[in-house]
Amino acid sequence: MKIKDNKKIFNIIMVAVIAVIVAGGVFAVGHVRGWFADEASAIATADQITGIVSVERGGVSFELEEGAALQDGDKIVTNKKAGVVIAAGENTYELDESTTATVSAADGGSLSMDVSSGTAYVVLNDGEAFGNITAQDFTVTADGTVFSVDVQTGSMSVDVFEGNVTAAYEEDSVTAESEQMISMVGTEMSVAKLSAASLNEFLIEKLLETGESRDLCFSAAQLNKVLEDREKEAQLAKAEAESSEETESTEENVTEETTAAASNSTTESTTAATTAPAETTSAYTCTIEIRCDTILNNMGNLTAGKSGYVPSNGTILATTTVGFNEGETVFDVLTRICSERGIQIEYSFTPMYNSYYIEGINNLYEFDCGSQSGWMYKVNGWFPNYGCSAYTLADGDVIVWAYTCNGLGADVGADNNW
Repeated sequence: MKIKDNKKIFNIIMVAVIAVIVAGGVFAVGHVRGWFADEASAIATADQITGIVSVERGGVSFELEEGAALQDGDKIVTNKKAGVVIAAGENTYELDESTTATVSAADGGSLSMDVSSGTAYVVLNDGEAFGNITAQDFTVTADGTVFSVDVQTGSMSVDVFEGNVTAAYEEDSVTAESEQMISMVGTEMSVAKLSAASLNEFLIEKLLETGESRDLCFSAAQLNKVLEDREKEAQLAKAEAESSEETESTEENVTEETTAAASNSTTESTTAATTAPAETTSAYTCTIEIRCDTILNNMGNLTAGKSGYVPSNGTILATTTVGFNEGETVFDVLTRICSERGIQIEYSFTPMYNSYYIEGINNLYEFDCGSQSGWMYKVNGWFPNYGCSAYTLADGDVIVWAYTCNGLGADVGADNNW
């Protein structure tokens, strides 16, 4: 009887110990995730989450849930095709895909944010509740306005869509108003006019949503026109690529038939001594075009001896469909297609921007056709403000490499002010 009682007591003790361990684990996880935090410790809320968004808190990283309270020092990371709206009172900060930002409590209970990389779209309805946005040693301040901050390695830009925004670096500062942008390269800051055509799809979509309740610098008609033009360009590129593939297929068939007829007498006695190389499989496809047609209107400025490298129609590579895999960039596709087609290309790595810079294609280099000439690229009608090896491709992307002669890209439709 005594032995049974001892076993019963032992079992009770073991159950109690296990319960304590489980409770301790739950408390530890809950403490990190903020399950037991009071309202006073929350500085913002995670809303409208798409895709996978993670948060790092206290050295532990976990997936962020919609409606979760954010705490001082939380580091938020949006994956590819993901995004999140950070709501702090009446103000919102929307993070685009592939963005890393850390939130913190500023003086007076206001929210500040440090953007390490990517894009943040900010709508301020309560200027007093906004601290600042920092990135690469720059500090951005504003009051009751709509703007975006884009951070890439070695550069940063602020687009102002309503109100005024000030950017400061140490003792220097500049202020931009609606329909202007601030560019930061290294430690230099400059203000220029902002155009709707220079915006990426993420910002255009956000502006169309915000424009229903705010007086922004771009109308819905202007923004939709940009999207429509890009869609038309994408459809045209697709049609050109299909036409080019049909032409190549016809030429290959003619060549094969001619070869077969010429060697018909020996075909039966000849076996396949070699095996055709296996085709590499690609998960996705994009199209790419390389053109220098702007030079045709500026031949008088072209460096002597370079005219032989300019095709009569200005097209170095007609729109071509190219396969690629997850994680590959515009640079990867460009170098691969140039190697396959025997097109000369020269590039260099720029540590400041952590990206490759295209110096020349088909023996046409920067400054070969004027002091503002050189190669630029666009994807889906948009000219990114960062290097081609930093642009990760998505299925169906339309890439165009164009040689600009005048206006730092104005003659190829860049319409920017870098």
